[in-house]
Amino acid sequence: MNKKFLTTCIVILSVLAVLLLFVLIILTKFSGMIDKHVPFTESSGFNADKDAVDPDLQTAEPGEISELEDDVYVSVTDDEYYEAPIYKQVPIDENVINILLVGQDSTIGSGVSTRSDSCIIASYNRREKTVKLVSVMRDTWVQIEGHNWNRINAAYSFGGIGLLLNTINDNYNLDIQDYIIIGFDEFIQFVDELGGIDMKITSKEANYINKQTGSKYPLETQTIHMDGRTALVYSRCRRVGGVFERDTRQRKVILKMYDDIARNYDAELVMKLMDFMLDHVRTNIPANRLFTLAMEVLGAQGEMKMEQNHVPFDGGWKYARIRGKAVLSIDLPYNVEELHEFLY
Repeated sequence: MNKKFLTTCIVILSVLAVLLLFVLIILTKFSGMIDKHVPFTESSGFNADKDAVDPDLQTAEPGEISELEDDVYVSVTDDEYYEAPIYKQVPIDENVINILLVGQDSTIGSGVSTRSDSCIIASYNRREKTVKLVSVMRDTWVQIEGHNWNRINAAYSFGGIGLLLNTINDNYNLDIQDYIIIGFDEFIQFVDELGGIDMKITSKEANYINKQTGSKYPLETQTIHMDGRTALVYSRCRRVGGVFERDTRQRKVILKMYDDIARNYDAELVMKLMDFMLDHVRTNIPANRLFTLAMEVLGAQGEMKMEQNHVPFDGGWKYARIRGKAVLSIDLPYNVEELHEFLY
């Protein structure tokens, strides 16, 4: 065996060993993120009536909804809260992977009676190479197992991620089994870990950010560099354009973060983000599967098609009021059809 060949073999084996070590480290870190205390179980048999409408709803016009009504949330004490299991679902399409992204309005681990301030279905289609983000509008008035009618995000306050997942699956005939949860403070830190993000804002958004953060951005359309705190203020803003524009901003921020990570993708950045996520994110996705998905989606950045929408869809909802709450009354059959057409 000549010396040159032996040297080449040693170099190749060394590189493979380093790569293997890198993968093992990432998988070990991912395994620490797995949320194992929410069990899976067979469905209880509860089914929302897709044609039903709450008889207590009163139709309202946009201008009739006050900010006070829009701020009303369900109040749940720690004694009333429970952890609902996740009902097992048969995949609708093996090539379509749906994950529920939840923005929790508190720090992870700070208490049980919290709210899902934002709720987005992230759908990855392996066959078509698409990633689709669908905001589940938190004010949507739906049936929740064991709780009659309420805002869809109230399910999280009542029974945690299990009840929220079950409620979305039940009302929209979906098959979501996986979730990722991040709190406000963790979101701020995550954006800061990325070094901030550049976002294009309008003059009205600049004015809102200035009032909330004390910044002095010109009141004009411009691109600004946002740190984590500014990105959170921007994402939660509903005083400019209402709740639909707020949820559009949230999707824009997610897509921008994905684009930045994919464009600057390297081993050091991945390790840095893994270290952060280990301590700040809740998920039930197994380590090897999460790693595979991350590599797959990030690696296909150049050919990946990104799409976004919201549910209820345009033409399938109207403003309503009930017991001091501003809500969205929806045509559920219409929205189920539109959502399935969009995702599958």
